[in-house]
Amino acid sequence: MSDNRTDTHLADGETAAVAAPTGSVPSPEGVDFSQMQLFLGDAALLLSYPDAVWRELVGSVETDLDELSEQDAQALSALIGEAQAADTLAFQAAYVETFDFGKGANLYLASGEGAEASARSVDMLGFSLYYQESGYEPAEESPDYLPALLELASAVDADEAKRILRGCAHGLSQIHDELNKAGRDAYATVTERVLHYAQMYESEVAA
Repeated sequence: MSDNRTDTHLADGETAAVAAPTGSVPSPEGVDFSQMQLFLGDAALLLSYPDAVWRELVGSVETDLDELSEQDAQALSALIGEAQAADTLAFQAAYVETFDFGKGANLYLASGEGAEASARSVDMLGFSLYYQESGYEPAEESPDYLPALLELASAVDADEAKRILRGCAHGLSQIHDELNKAGRDAYATVTERVLHYAQMYESEVAA
């Protein structure tokens, strides 16, 4: 996301601004890493609750589209288009219906369906360590909140970003499946692109 944006998910000492990624880091399949991080920051915003601030920041995502891969840009553009075409209150209500805590597609990765309390505690600790080791902390949300994790991955170095994405892969896959089942195609297209990167780096480790 454009570097003049005020971050809403991370806190770092006295500032909550996330630095724009710099440089170009080679990745599997010829992926430009800084380009991917730009996409992750934009996806973090679009997967957040669509309040008035969200609508103000959507313009900054639109300015990023030309800098992204075609597939990433198309995924974000589809969701932006759906939001702009919808009634604001109806779009917000649909968001809550889709992602509210307790729903199959809720965005808290450690609370996935069927997860036992002990496993949730271990997962939550792991997510918390991502922030601590990177010098950030979630501004308001739980450390397993997907948009916050994606924003963190957009702000850290390449190795740490890959580790975060790998840690999100399982929960993200469940969310993506639930979005497909619910027919929330525009959101599912965004999570599909994020999942593509997460699984790519899982494969990188397996190889």
